[in-house]
Amino acid sequence: MIKRTLDLTNPACEQVQSEPLLPTTRVSLLDYEANDVMDILQPQSRFANEKTEISEATVLKYWNPEETYWKMALIRAAFQGKIEIVKFLVAAGADLDYKCKIGSTALIWASRFGNPQIVQSLILAGAKIDFQSCQGFTALIWACNQGYATIAQQLVNAGANLNCTEKLHRHTALDKAVQWNNHEIVALLEQPRMC
Repeated sequence: MIKRTLDLTNPACEQVQSEPLLPTTRVSLLDYEANDVMDILQPQSRFANEKTEISEATVLKYWNPEETYWKMALIRAAFQGKIEIVKFLVAAGADLDYKCKIGSTALIWASRFGNPQIVQSLILAGAKIDFQSCQGFTALIWACNQGYATIAQQLVNAGANLNCTEKLHRHTALDKAVQWNNHEIVALLEQPRMC
C-alpha cells in the first residue's frame, strides 16, 4: 500500500512513501461503538488503497461535501480535536448534524472526548444540541459521563434538554454525574432554570 503524507508548510507538496499499513483492528460486535471509533481513527480515504489523516492540507486539496468520505470529515475533525479544521469545515458548509453509523454527530464526539473549543464552535454555528445517538446518548450525557464540567456548562447554557435518557440504563445526564461522583456537574444540573 502507499501512504500519503502532506507537508502542512506547503499544501501543494505531497510526499509519497511506500510503507505497509497496519490493518484496522476490530473488536466484537457487542462493542459497536469501538468499531466506529476505529473507523474514525483510520478513515478510508477517497483513494482506494491508501489512508489519509484529516489535515488542513487534505481538506484544502480534496474538499467535496457531496462525497461520502467528506460527509464524515467534520466528525473526524471533532473526534481528533482539530479546531482549525472544524472551523474551516463549518465555514465551507459541512453538515453540522450529520450522523455517523452509530448516530453520533460532531457535537456528540467533541463532548465525549472533551474538546470545549470545538463544542463551542459547533454550538455557535448552530449544531443541534439534543441529537441522540443510536444508544440514546446526547452531547450532555457524554459530557457528564466523562466528567467534563466546562462542556456540560456550555451545553446547559445553550439550552440542552436535561431530561434526555440513554437507552441501556435510562440514565439522564444528572444520573451519569451522580454515578461518577462529579459534584461540580451535579450542582450545575440541579440549579433552578429560568423558563
